Amino acid sequence: MSGKGTTHGERPRQKMIARWCAAIAMVALALAPERRAAAQAPPKAEVLFQDGLEAMKAGDYATACPKLAESYRLDPLPGAGFTLAECEAGWGKVATALGHYTTFLEALSAMPHERRARFEERRRIAVDKLAMLTPLAPELTIDLSAGVSRDIVVKRDGLVVPPSSYGIGKKVDPGEHHLTAESGGALIWERRVTLGQRDRARVEVTPSSASSTARPGGSSLSTTAGGTRSWLYVAAGVGALGLTTGIVSGAVAWGQKSTIDENCPNRRCNAEGSSAVSTGQTAALMSSISFPIGIVGAVGAVLLYLKSRPKAASAWRGVRPGVLGADRAVAFTAEGAF
Repeated sequence: MSGKGTTHGERPRQKMIARWCAAIAMVALALAPERRAAAQAPPKAEVLFQDGLEAMKAGDYATACPKLAESYRLDPLPGAGFTLAECEAGWGKVATALGHYTTFLEALSAMPHERRARFEERRRIAVDKLAMLTPLAPELTIDLSAGVSRDIVVKRDGLVVPPSSYGIGKKVDPGEHHLTAESGGALIWERRVTLGQRDRARVEVTPSSASSTARPGGSSLSTTAGGTRSWLYVAAGVGALGLTTGIVSGAVAWGQKSTIDENCPNRRCNAEGSSAVSTGQTAALMSSISFPIGIVGAVGAVLLYLKSRPKAASAWRGVRPGVLGADRAVAFTAEGAF
């Protein structure tokens, strides 16, 4: 046969291929409506993102942040991570927000330049927020005292603290933190620590607490919040003493004026006048020294008092929640965030 003909062996093969194509076409037609419906239905991550964004816009961070966190877990895109960080900052979860801002910036560094340019505004915001939030985040150091077995498992808020982190300060969110130590699966030690913004705390698991299973507790705890209060009392005492001494000394100096006037005519003093002059000069000197010390102590006490006060939930003191965080994040649509 000529080259244009078809052999007997090729015809069955062509028929089989034709049947396969027909079957594939039928399956494709059958699945087309489902595919169109799936394409029209928004993915779960985007639905969660939109719901979280609306709650964030309303200032309901307790609802918004978990939804945004789940959306980010399902689809960890940089824009969604940035919005999550903004939500956490508005909620007062400063350490958690710091982590997500950092992750966002790291993701940008790996992007092509043309895509990274789309995130330039958010990059600047993230850098600013890192600078503002870092000093606010409390720091917690967990360590084992000498003699405590390294086999015990220490947890912070239910998460295992790696032994490599013992003795190293870690940024945490303001609020209460639950610390535990376990040995052989049994709870042998427990401590709750409440920290405000800027606080620093060091917690040690002591040998006595680690070896006792009857009653949890017994760590040594020192926080700068407690240290701040101690310095507050010192400053207040110095301020009160300085001001009191200044007032009393000033009154004594002023009280000598009449005696000096009576006993020092034409600036020539008798014995009583000379004594009054000496007393007045000494009292005036003490007053001039004591008053500045008292003022410094009083100002220091006020500043330390303000520092030791419990902080508000928002990371931005004196600023309405959302003004620096949520409102900017809300400006980004799902397309912009994703």
